[in-house]
Amino acid sequence: MSASAKPSTPLIPPVGTIERTYLPGDVTLVTIKSPARLNAFSASMRQQLITVLSELDAAEDTRAIIVMGDGERAFSAGQDLSEAQSFSGEDAQGWVEEWAVLYRAILNLETPTIAALNGFAVGAGFQVALLCDLRVASTTARAGMPEVDDAIPCVTGSWSLANLLGRGQIADLVLTGRLLSADEMLGWGVVSQLVAPEQLFDTAQNLAEVLAKKDRLAVRLDKAWLRRDLLARLPEAAQEAKLAHAAAFASGEPRRVMGAFLSRASDPVRS
Repeated sequence: MSASAKPSTPLIPPVGTIERTYLPGDVTLVTIKSPARLNAFSASMRQQLITVLSELDAAEDTRAIIVMGDGERAFSAGQDLSEAQSFSGEDAQGWVEEWAVLYRAILNLETPTIAALNGFAVGAGFQVALLCDLRVASTTARAGMPEVDDAIPCVTGSWSLANLLGRGQIADLVLTGRLLSADEMLGWGVVSQLVAPEQLFDTAQNLAEVLAKKDRLAVRLDKAWLRRDLLARLPEAAQEAKLAHAAAFASGEPRRVMGAFLSRASDPVRS
């Protein structure tokens, strides 16, 4: 990675962190950092990401944002299952609302965002990437919505895919839980560029520098139009997701499935 013009500024969480690194050309790199858990999100990390993105959006010296996972294995494996395993139906509804707050914060950013997919982007981690304006990926990246494998519905996953894919493609992902290969992501239009892993950061940085040079008002107005449909449908998607998650978690099956997975997995997340 290029040397930063300013020091990285981490917020201190119980597990994992969101770091920002200022790059030349009014670009800032935001790193999802919990590599031992494939950069899975805890509740603390979700709040950190909201705070960091909000601060960068208000900063005069940030005109484009790159979001990337720490290391080479994952962008983000989504929700940290070790945190979600014990949820009750009521807990699950609050959990959905917390994710909806993050999704709304990403969509409301006036600064253009690029997700650089380095490895796995699954579940809510994939949704974070989908809500960024542009996505580039390494040839080793894989992405999908495997919530069904944890006995969890994927309502907001379907919502986040709706502006990119058709109903049949969305059903393929959420009902089977399979992961897209990098080539499929490019072919389906989920990512705009596919590059070798060692070229991913430079590719994202170059694209960010292009965006940073564009007229700020024009970019803001374009983004407002592009996000309109997703923002309009978010309240309904979140409400349906709360009801679906409450029913699923009240059944006890997610607790059983996640517990079995965590007991045998070398990584405490599903990838």
